[in-house]
Amino acid sequence: MGCISQRETVSGPMMMTGVNGQTYYGCVQAEDKAGNVSAFAATSSTVTVVLTPAVGGASSGEVLGSWDNGTAKVKLTLQSPPSNVTHFRIYFSETSNINDFDFTQPYAEIEVGDSDFDADPNDNELLLSVPAKDLRDGHYIARFYDTLGSYQDTNTTMTSRVNVLTDQPGYVLIPRKFSGLAYDYYMMRYEASSAGSGALSLGSYVTATESDIVACSEAFHKDGNASSSSCGNSATTESASSVSGVLPYQNLTYHEAFFTCRNASTANSKIRLPSREEWTRAAAGVDATYSVHWGMLSDGTTCETFGGAPTNTDANPLCKTALGLVNMAGNVSEWVDTRFKEYDITLNAETRFGYGPKILTSIPNALDNRRTRLFNTATSGGDRAAAMGASTRA
Repeated sequence: MGCISQRETVSGPMMMTGVNGQTYYGCVQAEDKAGNVSAFAATSSTVTVVLTPAVGGASSGEVLGSWDNGTAKVKLTLQSPPSNVTHFRIYFSETSNINDFDFTQPYAEIEVGDSDFDADPNDNELLLSVPAKDLRDGHYIARFYDTLGSYQDTNTTMTSRVNVLTDQPGYVLIPRKFSGLAYDYYMMRYEASSAGSGALSLGSYVTATESDIVACSEAFHKDGNASSSSCGNSATTESASSVSGVLPYQNLTYHEAFFTCRNASTANSKIRLPSREEWTRAAAGVDATYSVHWGMLSDGTTCETFGGAPTNTDANPLCKTALGLVNMAGNVSEWVDTRFKEYDITLNAETRFGYGPKILTSIPNALDNRRTRLFNTATSGGDRAAAMGASTRA
């Protein structure tokens, strides 16, 4: 069998070209400086033909929630299924400026056919695993990676902007493994501020009637109706947003906050006040000890916890939670969907359940369906404390 092509080199490996589907053998001949040549020595096994990889680049992306290990699950859609690709490297930037991508540090690397990240190597979808604290709104670029070094992908096709929460910039994913709750949810990275349209109204009022609260919640979560008549008076038409560099809402009533959140909803994302449990778990800090955490809250510098006018939503960047939510301590207070009303246990013949006569009882929010009662701590009154178990009525 004769040689069909010949190349010379003083080092290996040597790259040759071939036709897909054909079987090839390599043969090597040595030559010294005097021009003396050896006999050809053929390889004992066939030679692999490395086909030219091709990929159209990533066109879009979506955050699908979290993996079981607590990392964020991101789906990228390629312009077309790849061919002759064995690996991908993914790059990310918060801006659409190509110079802001660091192509020396891949955001992720995926092996084609991986059971978790590329279960179907013939489709145009890839899955990424991203630490939740690092997840940001931005753009992705997908490039093939040739482990043999034969080919290099330099495409600059980037996705459209991928928000952590679809249609909503400025949100943070709270993975279920982090919160301990049974579901993933999203929180504003920054304290809520006006989206710039609509109006607030002191005439807004959220119903306190339990049957109406249930109907209001069902209309919102099932049908996306943010201002069902069952909710009360939704006179507030303004929408809340999560934006850096602006002043947050101040002096909002609970009722205004309830509706500004819901008014920010879209067909792809429903926005509401968090429950007390959701807020508390998202607020978990990053400090190793209680004293260090207390120092952050009390030094008056890291977090805006003392008097004075509120500052912009990003004015205290070090005052952040483990997942990067800013100003969950200090600056302005944040409403959660937990309300209490006065209740007379003496009038309702329930004095064996605790000290009254008047206590505070929570109004169910049709989210976590929890009931909390705050009783006087002694027969003479004093402060109030929660008592659990026996009380299941209003």
